[in-house]
Amino acid sequence: MSNKKDFIDRIHREVPIESYISRFIPLKKRGKNFIGLCPFHQEKSPSFNVSAEKQFYYCFGCKASGDLIRFVMSYERVDFSRSLEILSEYSGIPLEEKSSKNSEFSDFLYKINLKVSEYYQHLLHTPT
Repeated sequence: MSNKKDFIDRIHREVPIESYISRFIPLKKRGKNFIGLCPFHQEKSPSFNVSAEKQFYYCFGCKASGDLIRFVMSYERVDFSRSLEILSEYSGIPLEEKSSKNSEFSDFLYKINLKVSEYYQHLLHTPT
């Protein structure tokens, strides 16, 4: 993967939202959409709508809404990065790895920050 945007676009194209959500809650086909009980609040009649065409969910009861990534974040209670990891594991679509060039640059910046920190620590303890 060249970057996260490419990964996200591929997830939206290749992972049907209704397939993923139906792993956690039963969904019934109703017209073009799917309905089920909302996983985000208690209810007795289904108000949770999933649009396969738009790759989007919406609850008429609690107003929860979003795409597949937002669902994973909300349902699993994880941040954006972790939701991408979960979807990568589920779909088999590889998530971008940090290139060694980025890693080298990060190490370089860390070392510079460490030296600057040591310098300022030295200044704090040096009488003027």
